[in-house]
Amino acid sequence: MRRRAALAALLAVALAPASRAADPVKRVGYLSGGAPPEELAKRLTELGWIEGKSLQFEVRMAPPGAPPHVLATAVAELVAAKVDVLVAFADRTDALAAATRTIPIVAGFHPDPIGMGLAKTLRQPGGNVTGLSAGVPESVGAWLGMLRTMRPQLVRLAIVHGERGEARMRAVTRSWRDVATPLGVSISYAPCATLADVGRALDALGDPASAAAFLLFGGMSTVALPEAISKEVHELTVRRRIAAIGDAHQGALLDYNANHSDPMRRLAVIVDKVLRGRKAADIPFELPDRIEIIVNRATAKAIGAVLTPEILLRATEMVG
Repeated sequence: MRRRAALAALLAVALAPASRAADPVKRVGYLSGGAPPEELAKRLTELGWIEGKSLQFEVRMAPPGAPPHVLATAVAELVAAKVDVLVAFADRTDALAAATRTIPIVAGFHPDPIGMGLAKTLRQPGGNVTGLSAGVPESVGAWLGMLRTMRPQLVRLAIVHGERGEARMRAVTRSWRDVATPLGVSISYAPCATLADVGRALDALGDPASAAAFLLFGGMSTVALPEAISKEVHELTVRRRIAAIGDAHQGALLDYNANHSDPMRRLAVIVDKVLRGRKAADIPFELPDRIEIIVNRATAKAIGAVLTPEILLRATEMVG
């Protein structure tokens, strides 16, 4: 019996290196806008991964507003590193997707993966990209429908965004147009660098009773207006009696946010699936599970928008 035990022990020792070789350290490429992947690493630890032992991060930075070559370099380095999965947010996801069709990519948040050509459907992406989605076109249909309820004559919507972001804005909002067109609402783009530009864009909408504006701040860093003029922009829309989607606390008529509860945990679960062998093509994009609708009563009164019982019931918060 002692001889058999000794042989079993020797066999276990001999097989141990082969077992470890079959289960190598997994590498996650993290394309960051500035923050390290600490929260993602924490969530992955809860799923059984240990940074430095079974998991290793390759981190590259591409801060908002950085020159294009900074993002291009970061993307090239991560793709060349041959990681097991890539993780990025918003427009950085698009940059990674343009650089590789083979390495799985998990989007921390993407405004419209179908409109940008990253997925065939949200349920069955079919490519190398999956992750968390904003729920377009469902969310667009929801807030546009609310605008039409408050502004029955609405036929024009201007997207007010950063000076050099029109090409990307047109791509990101491709699905928006698919929703708006059957409703008889046309979408235009207003690239603005200054407050005066915003004023001219709002004036170009004509009759405020049939127009609205979507104020794009933050979130999509390469196309956002400077945060410093956010309040002034919102005040402009009220003075011109334009129904605006933006920050209701700063004066926009409507604030519609489709969010994910505990997004980093949900992101970690998807990354874990990829690391354990699931194909991104077969992992559905996750939809927002928390909708926040804020309506500004003072703005509604100032611009003559109708707050119907339906709107009051749907609102999760009323301000002003």
